[in-house]
Amino acid sequence: QILCLQLRRMGYHVSAEILDAPDYGGLTSRKRAFIVASVFPGFTFPAMQARNAIPIHQYLASHLGRLRDISHTSTMQKALDCGRARLITPESTIAPTLTKSQPRQAKDSLVVRTDDNRYLFVDGPASKSLMGLEAIDTGLVSTEIEAEIIGQSVEGPMHSALMRQVREHIMIATDARQMHLI
Repeated sequence: QILCLQLRRMGYHVSAEILDAPDYGGLTSRKRAFIVASVFPGFTFPAMQARNAIPIHQYLASHLGRLRDISHTSTMQKALDCGRARLITPESTIAPTLTKSQPRQAKDSLVVRTDDNRYLFVDGPASKSLMGLEAIDTGLVSTEIEAEIIGQSVEGPMHSALMRQVREHIMIATDARQMHLI
C-alpha cells in the first residue's frame, strides 16, 4: 500500500492485484502480487479463466516413468508423519507451489503420489512442465540451479497473460493501433 501510494504521488496510475496462477491457465497454486504503474490511465488485469479440470498426472505422464521413487526415504516418511508432504495425487487438478529448495528433497518438496501409493520426486523437467516453462533453456546451469530458478519463477501462463495486458495497455494508450504498429 505504501509503494502504491508513493507511485500515485509521483503521478502514476497504479493498479495492484494478487493473482493466482490457476486462474490464468497455470497448473500450480502460485499467488503473486503485481503492481502496474503507468503514465497512462486505464490498465486492467487479465480476465480470470476457468481453472484446470484435468488431473495433473496427465500433464506429467511423459515424466512419471523417469521420476525417482522416494517412498522408502526417511525424509518422505517424516514429511508424511508431520503433515508437511506436498502431494500431487491422482485426483489433483492443481499442484502445490514449487519452491527453490525442491532439489534438496526437504520435507516440503513437491512429490507425485501414484495410484499404488508410491511417492515420486518431481525433478527439473517435470517442474518446468508444471510451471509452463518448457521453452526455457536451462541447459547451461546445474540441476540444482535450474530447480532454484524454476522455484523462484513466475508461472508461465499467468505471466504471459499479464504481459499481454501490459502490451495491450501500452498499444491503446499510445494509439499504436491507429499508427499500424501492430
